[in-house]
Amino acid sequence: MIYEQSVKKDIEKLGLDEDEIQREYFGKWQIGTGQFTTMEELEKLEVDRNLTNSDKKHDCFAGIDTAKHPDSTVVTIIRYNPDIKKKELINWLELRGENYKNQYEIIVDFLNRYNVVALAIDSTGQGQFMPDWFAEDTEWADENSGLYQVKFNQGTKDAIYRNLKVTIKDLLTTLPKTNTKVNERFIQQVLDLQQQYKGQYLSVAHPDDPKAHDDFPDSWALAEWAFAKWNETNNAEISIVDISEKERNIVRDDDTGKVTSYWPGLD
Repeated sequence: MIYEQSVKKDIEKLGLDEDEIQREYFGKWQIGTGQFTTMEELEKLEVDRNLTNSDKKHDCFAGIDTAKHPDSTVVTIIRYNPDIKKKELINWLELRGENYKNQYEIIVDFLNRYNVVALAIDSTGQGQFMPDWFAEDTEWADENSGLYQVKFNQGTKDAIYRNLKVTIKDLLTTLPKTNTKVNERFIQQVLDLQQQYKGQYLSVAHPDDPKAHDDFPDSWALAEWAFAKWNETNNAEISIVDISEKERNIVRDDDTGKVTSYWPGLD
């Protein structure tokens, strides 16, 4: 009974046709790759507003995806707007270059234009320098003060992109609809994202093309993760995708050990 309730809850949340539901409960595995999201889904999030160059009033959250040429370091700022009870993606900072220290100083100056209460930073490989500098030199020293270091691996990428997928499907964050080059790059990179399941993990990445990048979507996913983790830490009633996989109990024949039922049925 508990398992059946869990299945119903997952279907109500994600939808019966969602790849994850079809894979886990119907045994239908996705072959190859598929698009992470669509233009139709993104258009539902778009509103006519300009980018916000400064906001000291609202609680803001940042995601920082670090990279060197030919990729970009991208900072995404989202805020929670209590008037509409939604999050809003309000600005980006895109940096190209080889010197992380120079990038760090520009990023700190950019963040100081906002009331940033939490940020999530890519701490993979050489990018570890960035969160170390934040911990040593800024008000964001650790998770208690709103600094979330995310070392990209199968588990963490699965978690932040499941969280982003829920954000998109449930219309939890609005996007600016502006005629700017940075907005075009953001939309293009999000639409280019490909997803596939590798065992229990959702794997999301840009296509295998030297011109393809995923700096903007990684940064967005990190900003959403900072918001979710901060709310979780502060006991707010905000749902967050758990990194750990829920256990699925299936029914097997006592004699042969073969699966006899993996679907509890829906009333």
